[in-house]
Amino acid sequence: MDVLFTWSVLAIWVLYEARVKGIRHGWIALALGVVPGVATGFAVYLLLRLNQEA
Repeated sequence: MDVLFTWSVLAIWVLYEARVKGIRHGWIALALGVVPGVATGFAVYLLLRLNQEA
C-alpha cells in the first residue's frame, strides 16, 4: 500500500514540475518507479531535474 502511495506522490510531483518548471522526460522516472522501484525512479528524476535546471 505504501509503495502505491509513494509512487503516486512521485507522479504528482513530476507532473506538477513538468507544468510549472518545464522539466521534460519525467515519464522515464515514473516508468522506472513502476518496474525497479520508487527509489530508482526518484533518483533518476532528481538527476533529470538537476541537468535541466543548470
